[in-house]
Amino acid sequence: METQATPATLPCVGCYNLRWALLEPEVGHKHKKGSHHGDRDSSNPCSAAGGSCIKTEATCLNSSGDVVRFSFCHEAPPASSRMWCSSSPSHDEGGGGTLLLVSVVAAHGDSVLLQMDCRHGLDYFVYTAGAAADPPRPPSLSLLPIHWVPYGWGERRPKRLDNARTGLLRRRRGDNDLVVSELTVTEGDDVLDAELLVFRSGEWSVTPAEIIHDDCKAEELFRWKTDMVVPVGDRQLCWVDLYRGIILCDLFDHQPLRLRYVSLPVEPPAGEFDDDDIDEYYSYESNSGSGGGHNPRVCLMKDRAVCATDGGDTLKFVDIFPRYCCGGPGVTTCNHSSTAFVINTWTLTMSDMTWTMDAIVDATELWSLHAYAGIPRIRPYYPAVSIHDSHIICLLVYIDDKYCKKETFWKIMLDTRSKTLLSVLAYKNPSRQMSCWLPYSGNNYVPSEISGYLLTSCSGDATKAAAIVVDIPAAAATTTTTTIAVISKESNELSNKSVEVSEIASPEEILAALEEIPDLGCDDLLKAYSVLINDDSGRRFRSLLVLPMGLRKKWLLIEVKNSQSCSICSACTATT
Repeated sequence: METQATPATLPCVGCYNLRWALLEPEVGHKHKKGSHHGDRDSSNPCSAAGGSCIKTEATCLNSSGDVVRFSFCHEAPPASSRMWCSSSPSHDEGGGGTLLLVSVVAAHGDSVLLQMDCRHGLDYFVYTAGAAADPPRPPSLSLLPIHWVPYGWGERRPKRLDNARTGLLRRRRGDNDLVVSELTVTEGDDVLDAELLVFRSGEWSVTPAEIIHDDCKAEELFRWKTDMVVPVGDRQLCWVDLYRGIILCDLFDHQPLRLRYVSLPVEPPAGEFDDDDIDEYYSYESNSGSGGGHNPRVCLMKDRAVCATDGGDTLKFVDIFPRYCCGGPGVTTCNHSSTAFVINTWTLTMSDMTWTMDAIVDATELWSLHAYAGIPRIRPYYPAVSIHDSHIICLLVYIDDKYCKKETFWKIMLDTRSKTLLSVLAYKNPSRQMSCWLPYSGNNYVPSEISGYLLTSCSGDATKAAAIVVDIPAAAATTTTTTIAVISKESNELSNKSVEVSEIASPEEILAALEEIPDLGCDDLLKAYSVLINDDSGRRFRSLLVLPMGLRKKWLLIEVKNSQSCSICSACTATT
């Protein structure tokens, strides 16, 4: 029996864990020396190793008998990591056929599901990272058997998995089983028909499944469209409709398989959001900043995400939405808040399938951070929650030109609990050859833990954050120092700058501000006062003051709850 892989011991930076990666969906191509195909690898940070670290390479044969190699190059979040591939004979040169597409379909634990679409056919591989066990196990690559489907009159062809509807599960214990599953939901006569294509124990099977839901939720389901798939623990897959809800399934449950629908903690949109007119989509994209146009269901929402966190066992929902001056949701043309937004996060309690809001970050809180200096005051997109730390979110801030090219962008890592920026990467006018894939509507990074399982990293700094923002609490002093990392087009190197934070408010100022908040009870006021008065940096109070009055009470109560959780964790840590 194969020994279950365990994550290698990697360091943490500050209060967050770096044993995970944001995988780019597009796989890089390595070519023979002198080849002019695929210029993207010319700026690969692992170019000294031939496109990626040779020690992460795994090899097998494809369905045509050619040798295929996959390897991994790790960059700590918020930077993105990349899988690399090559073949012998090369599919990029004459005679071997054209390499059309190689992409990451899904990831879980120590494994990544990969698709290779060549002229010879369609193949799926599972790349498995090496185990830090005794004895150690190197990375491996395995070819999945082809699932044939009917095509035309008496013909058949390989099944093409839909990346948005396909998930991967790797068991952490027991037989180390691996499952690949694609969900198809179609409208039948007054009911929804659900079907699961499942690969397990070396075989493909198609299984009908019943969708269980609460009363009055059938109408929501009739407009279902899967945007993404998230593994939960090592038994369940979660299919996500970012407009409406999630569908959970225990793939290791006894037959028949059952699907459970749970609504998202937001109101579902009107029917016009489900139009499939591509012209309507471009109309929405060009008018989204001003609030005009429709929002059809053509592509993935770029301001929402459902992610697995706390080691992959907890589901987190992130929603970034525009707000009015008063704090309510909606787009406004007011000069003071035309680009204002709120980041809300919820955690799903699996026992009763209820969502609990656990963080609110207003735009003014983010903008008031001195680490945010130089970054545009606009809404961030493409949130991704850390697999290990539920309060850590990676975001992308970018400026589009008239051709929708992201010429200038920033990758930031936000701690929603302490309201600090842990890491900032700024890219100024990057060239097309620069090693940086960016998300777009319908395609986002794939969170993965394979970097924590690999026996080696592709560089000595692979387990360090690409750019650390260091906040020094002002115990005796009245200022803090912040370091911001910037990547320039010319040098691709980090440069630093420092800024100062204003002095801390007095107890009288804090109390006066709390007394102005409507409907804040005496007990809640005292708890909030205790949280703010014990914040040596003064950051929480400054964040409170820049919030609209309508958001202050809700924000404070969440801050009090998070502070109590932090105190319990600190006490447990001190006694162990």
